[in-house]
Amino acid sequence: VFEDLTDPRDGPPRLTYAGHLYQPDVHDGKGYAKGDPYLAKWEQYRSAEAKEFDASLWFGEWGGDPGQDRMDEYVTETTDMADRLMAGWAWWSWDPGGWGPLETDLETRSANGERLLRVQPRAIAGTPTAFAWDGGEEIFTMSWGERADAVGATEIAVPAALFPDGTHVVLDGKAITPAWDEDTSVLTIKADRDADDHELCIASAGSTACD
Repeated sequence: VFEDLTDPRDGPPRLTYAGHLYQPDVHDGKGYAKGDPYLAKWEQYRSAEAKEFDASLWFGEWGGDPGQDRMDEYVTETTDMADRLMAGWAWWSWDPGGWGPLETDLETRSANGERLLRVQPRAIAGTPTAFAWDGGEEIFTMSWGERADAVGATEIAVPAALFPDGTHVVLDGKAITPAWDEDTSVLTIKADRDADDHELCIASAGSTACD
């Protein structure tokens, strides 16, 4: 079946495989049990299916009630998995309140909103090879290769709430001061397009973790 699905457009395939991700107990508000195999199995099966499709992977819905047991671990493990797969995702949110990232005043972050604060790429002017956000250390790393037809700058979502004292950004071994729109969380990276590969590290101002 997979081989029968092809992208009819000119150029390389640009399909996206967009499934949902709902761990049954978390979906029903029962909590996330230690050692639960759901995420590992989801990663195994969905990544294999995306490869068969010759498509990128994106999960179009996931989430859960913010007050249930081990929700911190569930969000961390799911977003870490997404980074590992370089997969995009969308949180299921019926705002205000409920599962959503905002309280009923539409200004205060809910517990889920706090959990979802993380650094992640928005657009990459090239081909990504790896990226990861370490929430414990508050460090983001990313590597990518140049692509001749890539246009525009690389954009990273960097929530200002995570870095109240500013950021320390190192690109290809050198500290830089990129443009950062703190209202939209967009940090703009302009890499040397003559280089073949790039390494990016973002940490808190004053940190030596990227040096």
